[in-house]
Amino acid sequence: MDKPDGYKGFLYLRCEHCGEEHAFNIKTPIGDYVCKKCGGVMPLQDLRRACFRCECGREWKYHTNIDARLLETTCVNCMSPMVAEQDKNGDYWPLR
Repeated sequence: MDKPDGYKGFLYLRCEHCGEEHAFNIKTPIGDYVCKKCGGVMPLQDLRRACFRCECGREWKYHTNIDARLLETTCVNCMSPMVAEQDKNGDYWPLR
């Protein structure tokens, strides 16, 4: 579902133009993403929820446009890898 004011917080996006992935935290809502690699602009629509849990005990909630069985990113706190698995609704939850 689209967010009327855009998305803010942690985002993990894959550029639809070049395939580059970028995880970041944005404080003000955005409706479009400009790729840092190719400069391509893509609208942010129907992003999925992605929840990660790190071995350091921290939990992180993202929005993502990536559609894959597994999603991996790095913990903001300790830089350890974190993995989440896609459920039948398209959202991601931490591997147990």
